[in-house]
Amino acid sequence: MSMARTYVSRPISKEHHHSETLILWCSDPRLRGKVLEDFVAAGKFDPYDLICLPGGAKVLATPSIEGTIVGGYAQVLRGLHHFNVVVLTMHEDCGACGGSKAFDGDCQKEHEFLKGTLEKAKQAVLALSPEVRVVRAVVNFNGFDFLD
Repeated sequence: MSMARTYVSRPISKEHHHSETLILWCSDPRLRGKVLEDFVAAGKFDPYDLICLPGGAKVLATPSIEGTIVGGYAQVLRGLHHFNVVVLTMHEDCGACGGSKAFDGDCQKEHEFLKGTLEKAKQAVLALSPEVRVVRAVVNFNGFDFLD
């Protein structure tokens, strides 16, 4: 009986991982890969931990079981990796928010909604961990709008 071999593209360090940042990111496939890489580079957020789910930071903006679960994951990651910065993101045309059509194509109205939701999520994070720095960002089709 032969044993299966696992191949990785590069060696994985056995050193304990430390993150500077936790990023809460939407699971929309349009935002994966290069968009996330560019976001991390623009904000200088590396090394980072990533929680990826529909709506990104929206889940923390209103009390819910999902928000409680995500908050719990964030606390576990903080205990393991000791980050001091939490980056909350939402994006234009997010299906979890009804997409751009929910705002009748009014980009300003959509942006204000995203900013307001991110502010609520920021307050939820600070209620759990007042010592962390929170950065809010709106991801749009032209780049990133860092609010903090």
